[in-house]
Amino acid sequence: MNFKKGDEISLKIVDLAFGGVGIGKYTMPDGSGEIVVFVEKVVPGDEVLVSLTRIKKQFLEARLIKIEKASPERIAGRCKHFGVCGGCRWQFLDYKNQLKWKEKIVRDSLERIGEIANPPVEKIIGMKSPWFYRNKMEYSFGADANGLKLGFHPAKNFRDVFDLSECFLESEVSAQIAVKVKEWAVSRKITAYDPRVNEGILRNLIVREGKNTNEIMVNLFTNGKDFAQHNDFKRLIVENFPAVTSLYRTSVTIKRGNRTKVEEFHLEGNKTITETLKVAMEGGKDVTLKFDISPSAFFQPNTIGAQILYETVLNFANPTGAETVYDLFCGTGTIGMFMASGVKNVIGIELNESAVQSAKVNAVQNSIKNMEFICGDVDEMLPKLKGKADIIITDPPRSGIFPKTLQKILELKPAKWIYVSCNPTTLARDLKEAIKAGYKLVRAQPVDMFPHTYHIETVCELTL
Repeated sequence: MNFKKGDEISLKIVDLAFGGVGIGKYTMPDGSGEIVVFVEKVVPGDEVLVSLTRIKKQFLEARLIKIEKASPERIAGRCKHFGVCGGCRWQFLDYKNQLKWKEKIVRDSLERIGEIANPPVEKIIGMKSPWFYRNKMEYSFGADANGLKLGFHPAKNFRDVFDLSECFLESEVSAQIAVKVKEWAVSRKITAYDPRVNEGILRNLIVREGKNTNEIMVNLFTNGKDFAQHNDFKRLIVENFPAVTSLYRTSVTIKRGNRTKVEEFHLEGNKTITETLKVAMEGGKDVTLKFDISPSAFFQPNTIGAQILYETVLNFANPTGAETVYDLFCGTGTIGMFMASGVKNVIGIELNESAVQSAKVNAVQNSIKNMEFICGDVDEMLPKLKGKADIIITDPPRSGIFPKTLQKILELKPAKWIYVSCNPTTLARDLKEAIKAGYKLVRAQPVDMFPHTYHIETVCELTL
């Protein structure tokens, strides 16, 4: 059958792919078989009418026109912005079903891409409460014919901004701050920054929280160094939100032909906020670490989820106390710092210089003396290390481990390798090579750190 863009077909959705896209199978009228169709905004079990947008030999992509019969799994989204916002794309599934499909995606990826028969995937660990879990929210300013807006971007549209009236991922105080700042900006007739013409003032508003310490940081991003309402903004936050413990304004200056200039102005309170993470290790030992978070520092956006993830890593590693550990792609070093209390020494490697500096500060603050940090590319730094690693931890970006780097890791032949991944497809690709090199996948533990989204963390234990 010859398809063309715009053709309308009916089909039933049978599965979900990583990325949150629904998978349907269309039976050819001529009896020549089935073809896979990818559709967004659908739930397995939905019977839908779609319009084809992309034609390939092995698959089709389509746009949802209407749901002809809703799946028994489909529910109404809790948030009024669901369907517009680019954030919570899975609110049409109750949380138990979200977990079911995420676990299946990990298992399917390991089977299909990793070519691992009956992969040892453990039951996914979910959040006790899947709402109000984020410790950082970044709001964007925008404008249209109706005036200034402050909120989020619609899905796949980074030019527009919709006005936020509710969000169930952030805390109540974060939403209140955003609403108040928008009201203030409107009353002062301050314009939103327009990147298309590099004009306007207000760019972003970031609210960060210590979920275990109740400390709050507010940071207003503006265009250019000069900001006439500098003190007025300070008064607004100080008088209305006494819970805010750290206040900043960050200016971003863009001039054609020059490097973008970013300057932070500390307005009030502490220069950082503090967060604590507590991890229970096997054997009943608890490890609690304290982290200072500066305006530009990376920190896992889900505090409770991070504790679960790190606990899983430590228990999979199960060190005896005499090991040397390489923490690769270590970021700000949080995993390695928890590991340090139970091993001989830890060496962290990270390319991002600011992350390494934050890691060093936090290591000193937590009196960790058996961990060192190296700033550089893992591929270049690994051959320079002396001694043998007993345990290697890898937590690479979404793209996985670069083939050349993966080969160098395999050549080190650590007895135990803990692979932390935020992308089951690239994880499966890398595990396939590890197994070819003699490693055994002992277990894979999915961890849900971002309820109502398609994102999945997976911790894998590999041994020689």
